Amino acid sequence: MITVEIKKEIIEKYKQGMQVAQTTRFYKKPTLTICTILKKKEEIRGLDAPKGVTRISKLWPRVLEDVEKLPQRFSK
Repeated sequence: MITVEIKKEIIEKYKQGMQVAQTTRFYKKPTLTICTILKKKEEIRGLDAPKGVTRISKLWPRVLEDVEKLPQRFSK
């Protein structure tokens, strides 16, 4: 797992000119992982996570909460 802090660091190094291949060697992570981080850079930059956090879960949309509250009509 890569912390949000490290992901932001990867994005910053890329912005400063470090190439993807160099980044993969520096962080010892697969190219696909680095590319995924860079693809989601805007989303990651907007995160305000405590130090050491690796995952940010999204809250369920309100519609899904309403669906869960519906009575179970098709239960066995």
